[in-house]
Amino acid sequence: MGVTYPSHQGFYSGLGTMFSLGVSHKLKQGAVIQKVTGMHVSVWHFSKLSISTQIAALRKLLLDPQQTSASDWFKKVTAVGIASKISMI
Repeated sequence: MGVTYPSHQGFYSGLGTMFSLGVSHKLKQGAVIQKVTGMHVSVWHFSKLSISTQIAALRKLLLDPQQTSASDWFKKVTAVGIASKISMI
């Protein structure tokens, strides 16, 4: 099994996916094991915004998600109490 995460330079990167390494191509039956494995956001030191501003934005998105394409995912994260993992790059 493999897990892929979205490659993106922005704050909200997207959703990860779990897939099988034993299939011949990604469209084959059973290639995608789990459509969504996690939500990825990037908080990093060399952004135009300070770390505290980025954390405040993440807190706002989690506690009071606005109507955006990702708002349903932010609501699901807070509804089930999933602890987020912050990767330091």
